[in-house]
This record gives sequence, structure tokens and C-alpha cells, in this order.
Amino acid sequence: MPAIQITQRRSGGIILFKRFKCIMRRLYLSIMSHNVYNKQGRFMSLGSVSSFDSLEFRNALGTFATGVCVVTANPEGYEPFGMTVNSFASVSLDPALVLWSLQNNSECFSVFEKADKFAVNILASDQIDLSNLYAQKNNHVLAPKHFRIGKSGLPVVRGVVTSFECNVWARYPGGDHVILVGEVTEMENNSNKEPLLFNAGQYRELR
Repeated sequence: MPAIQITQRRSGGIILFKRFKCIMRRLYLSIMSHNVYNKQGRFMSLGSVSSFDSLEFRNALGTFATGVCVVTANPEGYEPFGMTVNSFASVSLDPALVLWSLQNNSECFSVFEKADKFAVNILASDQIDLSNLYAQKNNHVLAPKHFRIGKSGLPVVRGVVTSFECNVWARYPGGDHVILVGEVTEMENNSNKEPLLFNAGQYRELR
């Protein structure tokens, strides 16, 4: 964005102009990325330039096989809760970073907004029932028999392949989702378990 040279005699005018320039640059960059901020500071899409519809895109993304996770947290004032996701990915070895994404209109959005840490629990092939349970709307409070408290104080799902206890490292806007990056502080791995997989709308297993 080209800089604009304007000289103001009064210092107050210079400060006001610098603030205006900062706001305009933020708006410019947001528009260029097809996003603007709403009153709550969240991103809103200005529209798609794609030649396909969102359902077609979603089905295409579903051809990529993923693991299945339950992400858990227990911020102050909330019972331990979890939700099923398959948007988990690794980011960095040093520092140890992972990420997952949460839809902006998710019923769990406000709770994760208050959480400064979370745990990613990679489900085993025999945990389809758990995946289905915590994927249900209005059913995210963890049953006591399904979790224990980990070393960082987070709820950790029992019987999983791997659990990562994380501090929130960053939050990034991603269209209709927010991307949560976590720095792993504790980890447990069970090499005797096989992971649960998800592909094209169905659960799968390794063969």
C-alpha cells in the first residue's frame, strides 16, 4: 500500500493521521485477504472467488484420510469438556507445536476462547463410540470415566493412542475457523494402540 505524505502543523493532527493510516492499512490488508473484522474482532468473509461451491469443496477435502481426536480443556468456571475434531496437524519440532481449527460458530467457541491450554487426544481404533459421543451437539461435558487429569491439570482421555497437553501458543483467523496453535508441554504415547482413521465420511482402520 503506497505511503501518503502529509505534513501537519499540530502534533495532535500528526497523531490522528498516524492512527487513521494504521486503520486504513489494516482494512486494506483484510480486504486483500477477503476478510474484514466484525465488532467482536473476529474475521468475516467478504465472499468467495472460487469456481466451486462449499459442499463440493468439503467433499473433496474429505478424500484426505485423517486421524480422529478429541480436544479437551477445563478453563476456570467450566467442567472438563471435549469435542471431536479431525483438523489436527503437526507444526514444529523446536519448539514443539501442533495445531487444530475450530469453526467460528461452534457451540464450543466461547469456551475455547477462555482456555489458555488444551489437550489433543488421538483416538484409538476401538474408540469410535467416544468419537461419536463428543461430536454430538450439546454433548461436550466429559463423563468422569472417560478422562483423568494430566500433569498439566488438563483432562486427558483414557485409552488413546497419544495425548498432547498444550499451552495456547497463538490463535490465527482462518476464514470461517480460528486456528489454535499449541505448544506441547506434556505427551504420552501408547505404541500398542492403532489409530482411528476418517476418510470420505466414514471411519477406517489401518491394514
